[in-house]
Amino acid sequence: MKRSYQWILLSCILIAGFYPAAMAQVYWEGTVTSGTYSSAIGYYTQATNNYSFAAGQLSKANGIASISLGYNSTALGNYSIAIGQSSYAALQSYAIGQNAIANGQQSLAIGRFVETGITGMNSIILGSSVSGQVMRNNIPASLMIGFNSTIPTVFVGPSSSYSGIGKVGIGTTSPQAGLHVKSLAGENASLFLELGTWGSRSTAIFTIGNTKHGITADPGQGLSFQTEKFYVFNEGNVGVGTYSPQARLHVDKGNTLLNGDLQVGNSKQPVTSALYGRVGIGTDNPLTSLQVNGSVSIGFNAIIPPESNSLVVSGPVGIGTFSPSAQLEVVGKIKTAELQLATGYMNGYILQSDANGNATWVNPTTVNTGIWQQNGNNITVDNTKKVGIGTSTPAEALHIKGNMLCSGNIKGGRNDWQSLGIYANSSETDGSYILMGNNSSQTGSIKLFSTGTSGRIEFHNQNIQVMSIRADNNVYFGDPDVATNLYVNGEITSSLVRVNTQSWWDCVFKDDYQLTPLSEVEAYIKEHQHLPDLPSEEEVRANGIDVAQMNALLLKKIEELTLYVIELEKKVNTK
Repeated sequence: MKRSYQWILLSCILIAGFYPAAMAQVYWEGTVTSGTYSSAIGYYTQATNNYSFAAGQLSKANGIASISLGYNSTALGNYSIAIGQSSYAALQSYAIGQNAIANGQQSLAIGRFVETGITGMNSIILGSSVSGQVMRNNIPASLMIGFNSTIPTVFVGPSSSYSGIGKVGIGTTSPQAGLHVKSLAGENASLFLELGTWGSRSTAIFTIGNTKHGITADPGQGLSFQTEKFYVFNEGNVGVGTYSPQARLHVDKGNTLLNGDLQVGNSKQPVTSALYGRVGIGTDNPLTSLQVNGSVSIGFNAIIPPESNSLVVSGPVGIGTFSPSAQLEVVGKIKTAELQLATGYMNGYILQSDANGNATWVNPTTVNTGIWQQNGNNITVDNTKKVGIGTSTPAEALHIKGNMLCSGNIKGGRNDWQSLGIYANSSETDGSYILMGNNSSQTGSIKLFSTGTSGRIEFHNQNIQVMSIRADNNVYFGDPDVATNLYVNGEITSSLVRVNTQSWWDCVFKDDYQLTPLSEVEAYIKEHQHLPDLPSEEEVRANGIDVAQMNALLLKKIEELTLYVIELEKKVNTK
């Protein structure tokens, strides 16, 4: 019976195709046809537009020249086709399968629980998702393919021009290159080129750019890299035998064989042996990490006499710097057991530098005695062990005449009963000063003193005064002559709070004051859920309240309430 039904259905389709002008249509139970030359066969199918055709059970062909076949499928758009179970097709779109939905114009959806979105014009989606979950393509002019998932495995994007090509994504719908492979979170992103039989004469080749650049995996030779010119690693380190290289080239767990020269800068030397992590130049049995038997020349045209075991450097040598400005420049300390002067100098010579920082050995009798000075008046150490910078008469252990720049900390080391003080002038009696206490009653305290009857302590932000403590024993926030705000994130406890305001409501008791009728007040309350003139709860939550303004408004309401009560009493007494 099923096969007979299929033949009847096919015959009806052929008849409708060969005789488009025929007015008689083929029907079955509950079918509906309302369009010109429309046909509907099967069980409760509908063909409701011109030249439409519906067959199966509960299928609907609602668009012009649309076709709907199967169970509960709908071809809604003009020139659309819906085939299968619960499939849906929009304008000029095609949906084939179970719950296949083609919402985008000129789109194609084939499979199970797949969909092209409304924005996916000219898009294609193929595959299947799990029950109740939809794999969707919303990207115009693109292709998605996937199975058993809501995420497509393969994506082909649109071309930017008629003569271009789109980008292909595996695991991503926004490929950044011609082929973009992206893994899921927690998975490895991999690309596998596998030979049919490993160990055969075949190779796996990954070609880049042209046939002269690429990577080859050969069962007999291993992995090899091909290039026309050079291998360039712009960033990072290269590791051989290690996953964490510590240098530009790090070879670990094995020997390194160099069949040729080792070039450092412009100089070449043959490397004859490398054993146990040691490098020997001129020897096949190095005893240290680097042993050179013979002379070493560094630099251009650094000439070494024959048979000379020496190190000759042509040009400046820098230790701790890449740009030495002298024949030898050391950034940092120099530690040596012995420093020898040129022949002819006597005991007691000292190093003295000139204005350019060049040091020479001089006889101490030729420099100042008693008080040592650099350039005459810059740094002075007198016989009382006081040091002056910018002054030749230091008054304290360290006396600086001028500004001081400190890139570290200033630390105090006084006794527990003494404070560390910073004075504007010479003492605490002739200017402002700061004390940081360290005794038992002042541990951790910082005190700021401002002497004089009009002295003040001020805190500024750029050119704006933020807070000041003045001689009148008052604390000011901001400029006292300019309105300012004080925000406290917490409680404030005070025995008296005085708020200045220019607004008050004694005018309520004047004869010409217009008191709002209670009926209007009642109507306002029902509409707005709060009293007139007062802010709503939303406004208070968003903006807070002005204390002075709010107290004035509350007073106004109390005064108005008093007037209402007086009027009510008069009405009661007159009855």
